[in-house]
Amino acid sequence: MKKINLLFAFTVLATLFTLNSCNIEPLDPALSNQIDNGNGGEDNGDGGNNSGASVFKVDFDGQTWNNASTIQAIVNSDYISISAMKSDGSFFQITIPQGTVGTYNWATATSITSLGLVYSAGSGQVPYVSLSNSDATNQGFTNYADTAELVITSINTTTNIITGTFKFTGVRYDSTLTQTQTKGFTNGQFSVPFTENNTSPSTNSFFCKLDGSDFIPTNVDGIQFNNSITIIGRRGNIENISLSLVGGMTPGTYDLEDLPLGTNNIGLYNQDASGMNSFGANPGTVTITTHDVGAKHIVGTFQFTGTSLTSATSHSISQGAFDVYYQ
Repeated sequence: MKKINLLFAFTVLATLFTLNSCNIEPLDPALSNQIDNGNGGEDNGDGGNNSGASVFKVDFDGQTWNNASTIQAIVNSDYISISAMKSDGSFFQITIPQGTVGTYNWATATSITSLGLVYSAGSGQVPYVSLSNSDATNQGFTNYADTAELVITSINTTTNIITGTFKFTGVRYDSTLTQTQTKGFTNGQFSVPFTENNTSPSTNSFFCKLDGSDFIPTNVDGIQFNNSITIIGRRGNIENISLSLVGGMTPGTYDLEDLPLGTNNIGLYNQDASGMNSFGANPGTVTITTHDVGAKHIVGTFQFTGTSLTSATSHSISQGAFDVYYQ
């Protein structure tokens, strides 16, 4: 089961990483020197003009996935994050820590989250995740051949457009967690506006003690994503403590769960973007004191013991409290 847990840890971390990217620091000047400033790079058909419509499309199962209802791209000196979601709940996520213009594949990746390519068919569906051949073997997937390639062709800081192409073979366990499945994604293209600095609502608050010391986040966010509400307290660029709660929950006390199933309420502590330092609630509880669904305002307390999916290390998260408006 630990092998399955590790795959789900990566999947959930990729999701939170994308959600976390709603809050970033200004683009680092060192990054600007490595990307297109309007005088070069491909425009991917939009001519480098910000007035063009966003493009995000990819082929699989004999059809083209496009016409996303929501597309978001974040670019900063720490990571690139691109997400696209349709009204039916299906979505793609692309993340690259410290990404710049260039070609990315698992042969050049240095950690499990150095290339995040994820597809989900919707709420409650087990996502397809790109893995290296060695990681797939370690997870128990047979007859899997890595095809991942992400090409960032242009990051235009004049028009704030990022363009590129991608392909990958996604792998997952089915809903019973017994059978493995693969799916090929080809001819992926994107040309979308990106933002450089989104800040948390000043009214949001989040606090807890991590191993007895105050954990004071630099950003606090609440995001409604499919049928869940994710509350994230981020300290610095990556480190975060988060709760993924069932949408529409009423006041009361609920158990927090560990991975992999993720069908109920989950508590996570992510030390970094490696995927190896993710600690899931085992055990833990969350108490909802107020939840105004119409105003998208949720208040509560929480505590959990974060256990590692890859080692015997654990962390204590105590005296947790949040007061968050989610989007």
